[in-house]
Amino acid sequence: MAEFATLLDKPEEELDFKMRAMKVKKAINEKMFNKAGGFYTDGADTDHGSIHANMLPLAFDVVPEAYKRSVADYIKTRGMGCSVYGAQFLMEALYNAGASDYALELMTATNDRSWYNMIKVGSTISMEAWDMRYKPNSDWNHAWGAAPANIIPRGLWGIQPKTPGFGIVIIHPQMANLKNSSITVPTIKGQIKGDYKRINARLTQYSIELPANMVGEFNAGFSAEDLVTLNGESVNLSFGTIRLNSGVNEIEVRINSF
Repeated sequence: MAEFATLLDKPEEELDFKMRAMKVKKAINEKMFNKAGGFYTDGADTDHGSIHANMLPLAFDVVPEAYKRSVADYIKTRGMGCSVYGAQFLMEALYNAGASDYALELMTATNDRSWYNMIKVGSTISMEAWDMRYKPNSDWNHAWGAAPANIIPRGLWGIQPKTPGFGIVIIHPQMANLKNSSITVPTIKGQIKGDYKRINARLTQYSIELPANMVGEFNAGFSAEDLVTLNGESVNLSFGTIRLNSGVNEIEVRINSF
C-alpha cells in the first residue's frame, strides 16, 4: 500500500502505511519469535510453530537477517507441510533465506506431496491438492498450484526486474547441486536467455544474453576472494555485483573461498 501511495503521489498515506508495516513487523518479532528454538510460534500464547508461521515471515521479509538461517533450518524439519497453494510462499521463503538446496529438493521430490505426484496421478495441469487422498473432491485445474513455473526463473535463476519494465534486471542464481540449466524468460523488452554449467566444485560458467535497452546486475553468491571473469576479463568484485550489458555476457566463476 505504501508503494501504491508513492505512485499516486500521496506522501502522507505513504508514510502512514510504512509506519503501520514497521509496527506490525516489530510486534511479530517481539511477540512471536522463539529465540531459544530459533523459530516463530503460531501466536503469542502458544509454543507451537507451524510451517506457515515461519514460511510467511521469510517470504514477506519480516525475518531479521540474524534469524533467517535458524528459521530456514526449522522449516526444513516440517517437510512439505503446507498445501499446494502455500507451496508458493514456502519456495519464496527458502530462496529468500538462501536455502536453495532444500528448495530444489522439494521441487524435485517424488513422494505423494510433490509436483511429480501430480504427473504420476495422471493430471496434465497442477492439481488443487497434492493427492486425491488429501482432498477426494479436488479438481485437476488449478494454475496457482504450478509454483515452480515462476520459482525457477525468479528463485533458482534469480531473474527479477530491478526497475519497472526490466530496464535493469537482477540475476542472482541459486543453483544448488544442479550440473546444468538453461532458461528463456520473456520480458517487454525481449527475451533473457541463460545457460549454466557446473564444471566442478570450484568452477561454474554462465552465459547470459540480454535484449537491447536492458542492463543487468549479476551476483552468483561469490566472495571477494573468488576469481570472476566477464567475457574473458577479470572483474572487480568490490561492488558485490557484476554489471551486464545488452548482448551475450560470458561469466566464469572460480571459487577460492573454501
